[in-house]
Amino acid sequence: MTNVPGRSRGLVLFGLIMGLFLSAIEMTVVSTAMPKAAVELGGTDLYSWIFGAYILLVTITGPLWGRLSDMYGRRLIYLTGVAVFLTGSMLSGAAQDMLQLVIFRVVQGVGGGALLVLTFTIVGEIYQLRERSRVQGYLSSVWAIASIVGPPAGGFIADKISWRWVFYINIPFGILALVMVAKWLTNQKRSSNGGLDLPGAFFFTLSTSLLMILLTEYSDLGGLTEFALLVVSAVAMIVFFRIEASAKSPLIPLGLLRDRVLSIALVGNLLFGVAFFGMISYVPILLQWLLGLPASDSGLLLTPSILGWTVAALIASRLLTRIPLKPIVLTSVVFMSAGLVIIAFFHGTSAVAIGGLLVGAGMGSVVTPLLIVVQTMVNPGELGVATALLSFMRTLGGSIGVMLMWVPIKAALDTAGLVTVTVLTEAQISILSGGFQYAFLIGLAAAVVCFPIYLMLPRLNLSEWDQARSSSTPD
Repeated sequence: MTNVPGRSRGLVLFGLIMGLFLSAIEMTVVSTAMPKAAVELGGTDLYSWIFGAYILLVTITGPLWGRLSDMYGRRLIYLTGVAVFLTGSMLSGAAQDMLQLVIFRVVQGVGGGALLVLTFTIVGEIYQLRERSRVQGYLSSVWAIASIVGPPAGGFIADKISWRWVFYINIPFGILALVMVAKWLTNQKRSSNGGLDLPGAFFFTLSTSLLMILLTEYSDLGGLTEFALLVVSAVAMIVFFRIEASAKSPLIPLGLLRDRVLSIALVGNLLFGVAFFGMISYVPILLQWLLGLPASDSGLLLTPSILGWTVAALIASRLLTRIPLKPIVLTSVVFMSAGLVIIAFFHGTSAVAIGGLLVGAGMGSVVTPLLIVVQTMVNPGELGVATALLSFMRTLGGSIGVMLMWVPIKAALDTAGLVTVTVLTEAQISILSGGFQYAFLIGLAAAVVCFPIYLMLPRLNLSEWDQARSSSTPD
C-alpha cells in the first residue's frame, strides 16, 4: 500500500478527479463543437474519426499504461500520460486541417488512456478497502457529470468563443491536476523486470486496433476488407499469447487471467458492455425515428440511465463492505434484464426512462463492485494491468454490442424499404419497431448469460485480503 498521508490523499484525489473528468468529457464535448470545426477545416470524409480516433486510442492504450505503471510506478507514468494528453489538446486546438485534427486527437487519446486507467489504479493503491469502496463510487459519478455536461458545454464554447477552445480549455485544468499529483503522490519504487515486453505490446496493439476498427466501421467496409481485418487481428492475438507465454516481463501476465474472480469480472464487463452501450447507442434513434422526438429530447431521455449508474455505484460500493459480492452482482443482472425487457417491449418515453434507469442501475451495481474486489485481490504489482483490462473489456463489449444490435435494425430498414425515416407508414413503423425489439433482446441475452457466470464466484473475505495486501506491500 503506497503511504500517502490523509490530507495529501485528498489533494491527490482532487487532482485525479480533475484528470478523469477531462478524459471522460473529451468523449462527449466534441460532439456538438465539431460541426463548426468541419466547416472551417473541411475534410468531412474524416469527420467520424475526430471521435473514433480518440475513443480507439483511449481503449487500446489502457493496458499499456496500466502495465507501465506496475513496472515503473504510478506517479511517473500518470504524469507522463497527463503531459501527452495536454500536448494532444494543445495541438488539436491548433489544427489547420481535418487530417491534422484527427492525428492530434490520436495523441490526445493516448494520453486519455492513462488518465482513465491510472486514476482508478492509483485510488485502488492509496486507499484501503472501506475508503476505496466509497471513493471508487465517487469516481463513477464523474462519468455521469461528464456525459451530461459535455454536449451542452461543447455547443456553448463553439458558439460563444471558438471550437478550438474545446481543446484549449483542458490545458489549465490539466496542468493543475499534474501539479497536484506530482507534489503529493509518492512514487513507490518497483522492479521493471527487464522492461516492457515490446513485441507483445506491438501485437496486442495491432490485434486490438484492427478489431476495434472492424467493430466500429463494419457498416462502411466491404466483405473482403472485414474478413482481412478479422484474420490479421486473430493471427496477431495468437502471436501475442505465444509471446506472453515465454516473456520475462509480459504485458499481460497469463497467470493473472487464470484467476477465477478476475476472469469472471472480465467476462461480466464484456457482456454488460454489450448490453449497456448497445442500449444507449440505439435508444435515441428509436425515440427520433419511431416517436418523432427531436435530438435534444432523445438525448435528455438518456439521463436516467446515467443517474441509475451513478446512484447504484455509490450504493453498491458501500454495501460491498457489509454483504458478499455475489448477491450484489446477481441483483445487477436483475436490474439490467428488467430494464432491457421494458425498453424492448414498450417503445414509449416513460418506458425508455424507467428502463434506462434500471439498465443504468444494473451497470453501476456491477462495474464498481467488481473493480473494488479485483483491486483488493490482485498482486499489487499487477494492479494497473488488472484495472486496465476491466475497462478494456467493457469498452470492447460496447463496440460488439453496437455492431450486433445494428444487424436487426438494418434488416428492418431493408425489409421496410427505407432509405430515409422522415415519413413512415404504419406498416413501416411496425417493421422498424420489431427490429429495435430484436436489437434490445440481444442486449438482454448478454445480460442473462451473466447470471450463471456470477453464480460461479467463490465466497470471498475482502477484509482479510485487504489486510494481507496492506501488510505485504511496503510503504
